[in-house]
Amino acid sequence: MDNNKFKYPIYLLIVILSIKTYAQSSEMRQNRNSIEWDFKILENIKNKAIKNGITKKDINFFLEKSNDTIFSIYLTNLASDSLKIIRYDSSIFTIQEAKNKEGKWKPIEYWPATGCGNSYVYYQIPPSSTLKTQSKVYQGDFKTNIRFKVNINDKVYYTNSLTGYINPNQFQIPEKIRGQELLIRIGGKDLLKKAIFLKEGSKREISEKYKQYMEEMMRKKVEFNKKKKEKKKKQ
Repeated sequence: MDNNKFKYPIYLLIVILSIKTYAQSSEMRQNRNSIEWDFKILENIKNKAIKNGITKKDINFFLEKSNDTIFSIYLTNLASDSLKIIRYDSSIFTIQEAKNKEGKWKPIEYWPATGCGNSYVYYQIPPSSTLKTQSKVYQGDFKTNIRFKVNINDKVYYTNSLTGYINPNQFQIPEKIRGQELLIRIGGKDLLKKAIFLKEGSKREISEKYKQYMEEMMRKKVEFNKKKKEKKKKQ
């Protein structure tokens, strides 16, 4: 008997089952969108974006599915002045959200709690220009609506929504997120959630609480040194 006759079908079955198992066990992950620097918008794409995207305060966000693995997100500046944003390396501050079984929008991605300060840089989008970034399309058994939430200068904007499939486990927040210790220390878990889910005003709140935290640390340090000197004098 030719054993190879059964070898490859069994191997393919193992691969398929492994992929399905991986999809079933997937959890909420960090967003890793990537700006397409050489993108030049075409008139038909711009018209489609303005027609189907969401326009708010001279900014238009349009989401489309490029293929089975990639979402394309278009940020168009409709204002008469350049739009100044902060980016992280080649990414903008965005995460995916999906509707849960109750029909409420919930995050299925998070933004990293901390990062290298040198990676945060200002970038300007000229009037009538569009910035394109791409992000991952997830797979799963739960059919729902998907949209992207973007934080620009501490204000939140949303794209239009598309039908997609995810795993319900993606609604669960991971126990460990890089950089969470400092945020929890200065503002608790509530501040951590505001930061990683790009809540409007979260950057200002983090800055204020971090300032208060550092002032308190400095006060304690001064008090400690003072007591140390007094103790030394008595000896």
